Amino acid sequence: MVSESIITPKKKRVSGGKKSSSDRKERRKLNKKPRKVRQWKPNQVEEEEFNSSTALGLLESTKTRTLQVTVENCSIDNCTCTMIDQTPGKKCDGFEACNGANPDNVACGSCNGFGACTNAVVPLVHVIGASIGENSCNDEWACTGSVGTFIGQNSCNGKVACRELKGSEIGPNSCLGQNACGDSSGATIGSGSCTGVHACADAIGATIGDKSCIEGAAACVSGSGAVIGDDSCVGEQSCQGSSGLIVGNSSCQGLKACFEAYGTVHEHSCNGGSTACEGGEGNILEDSCNAEKSCYKIEAMISTGSWACLGVNGYNIGGCSCNTANECKCSLVNESYECDDSSAVFTNAQDEICQWFPDWAGENKGCVKNVGSNNAPSYMWYNPSMWMFDNLEDCCDTNYPWDLATCLGASAAAGSDKWFVDYSLNKCVKECVGDEPCGGLVDGSWVDLFESQSECCSKKVWWNTKCDA
Repeated sequence: MVSESIITPKKKRVSGGKKSSSDRKERRKLNKKPRKVRQWKPNQVEEEEFNSSTALGLLESTKTRTLQVTVENCSIDNCTCTMIDQTPGKKCDGFEACNGANPDNVACGSCNGFGACTNAVVPLVHVIGASIGENSCNDEWACTGSVGTFIGQNSCNGKVACRELKGSEIGPNSCLGQNACGDSSGATIGSGSCTGVHACADAIGATIGDKSCIEGAAACVSGSGAVIGDDSCVGEQSCQGSSGLIVGNSSCQGLKACFEAYGTVHEHSCNGGSTACEGGEGNILEDSCNAEKSCYKIEAMISTGSWACLGVNGYNIGGCSCNTANECKCSLVNESYECDDSSAVFTNAQDEICQWFPDWAGENKGCVKNVGSNNAPSYMWYNPSMWMFDNLEDCCDTNYPWDLATCLGASAAAGSDKWFVDYSLNKCVKECVGDEPCGGLVDGSWVDLFESQSECCSKKVWWNTKCDA
């Protein structure tokens, strides 16, 4: 059924000199006349827009809500009504209040600001089918152009709040900042959310949970298609530009946390300050990336750590650690690699793909791998072509040419202590430097490593009965 609307008939142009905008507004306020009331009928464009699946679906969902109240007396600018607590109140009593909107869909105490419940820029753009809760949309341009929208109590009180939220659903106490909820077509925003300046702006199709995107200068800006859980994106510019980002509860709470990230951030994650998970692509597990710059610009499934997984592209780290600074900082990785998540530390198989660097800050006797507790200094990591090496021999040749034997020997502990086939002997040897059973260090991730000599023998040289002798 088409609802009633109150509209303003066109006024005749008055001849004479040009008048300023402020003069015209002042004259309109002083010389207002009663407006005619008629049944509003949509034109073709409005009819199609109103019957869109999003707008109509949200409108249907609001029919069971108890926001409407009986209008006792509603003239042009003075609609007396009864609040939910049975106290007397008013609604739509600001300049151009209710212009184009159906007062029956506006709860008591709402739309009291300049341009409330209307579009003050483009005339006759109606708030079609919207339901507006108590004490809501009280500032300049509030509720402008909200087609098929449900707005909860005490919401959208900021400047141009709720602007053009077509088909959106706004929870109680939400979008209170300047331009809050602006242009968020089809967004679903929970209670107590998007309180910052530009909060939820351009979040087309976004779903934002309770108490999220709060006090941020641009919280949730441009988060097209994002799904943001409760108590999330609380820092300034958090989740900004995060197209397709899925954020779990209590996540992305640092300044710019999850900034321009794509993927899934699980609960209690990416809370590590200014750049946690910034630019990350992938699946971030629960309770992860809570240190500064952890998971910064990664494409991975990762866990907790300071600067952990920095620059690791396409790396799948199932449930293993990244628990120490700089862990996982491998410049080249196998995109299909998945580490063993049965241990709290990195597996030796994972060690194979990480690079070597000169241990000048340590014992300074050789090269070590950039994994686990062995962390390359930041200046080396940021210039890997000079300081990071794919194998031990190259690292020692470049950095310890005067004492290669010591360099190679001092690095023996960096071997995996796993077993591999030495086909020149047709037997399995251990990856380490030294006397038997050590067979040196493997050079390449294609070499199969085994936990025990017997496993290696049974799978690789099963015909040699003396393999493990």
